[in-house]
Amino acid sequence: MQNISQALNIAYTLREKLVITKNILSSAKNWGIYDLWSGGFFTSLVKREKMDNAYKDLKEVEKLCNELSSYLNGITLTLSPNMLNADKNRGWDIWFDNLFTDFKVQRDIKNTLEKVCDLQDEVEDIIDILTENLKKQS
Repeated sequence: MQNISQALNIAYTLREKLVITKNILSSAKNWGIYDLWSGGFFTSLVKREKMDNAYKDLKEVEKLCNELSSYLNGITLTLSPNMLNADKNRGWDIWFDNLFTDFKVQRDIKNTLEKVCDLQDEVEDIIDILTENLKKQS
């Protein structure tokens, strides 16, 4: 029962962190759209700041996924912060600000956001299962 409670606490923390990360990525995506069509140096900087913040959060998400997975028998949750490629193409994106790099960066943001949403759904399912198991043991 204590293990279920601990796993549930981690799952709740993970869910909160995923909501925050999702919001940051959504903001980065919006800035990325603006950057694609009419942005410049400033827009790229703001977008990159959002990406950096999301990258930091994704590292925390990865840690929480590993921690939660240790409580779950046979279930592994993964989300690599590297999929955002926070430093990749930074120079091209900011200093040379070309359409091809902007499209690539926007695709990276979109893919990462989709994976965060998928993981959020998985965590919600896990919370439901853990809550049900905790009720059964009470």
